[in-house]
Amino acid sequence: MERVVTKLIRNEGGLINEIKIEIYCEDTVRDL
Repeated sequence: MERVVTKLIRNEGGLINEIKIEIYCEDTVRDL
């Protein structure tokens, strides 16, 4: 899942969005 999302984000906007998605994933795991 994370790898697929990262690839999509790279195509859209580059490293900045990639960092955001990583933070989002971490927050989601913490909530679970």
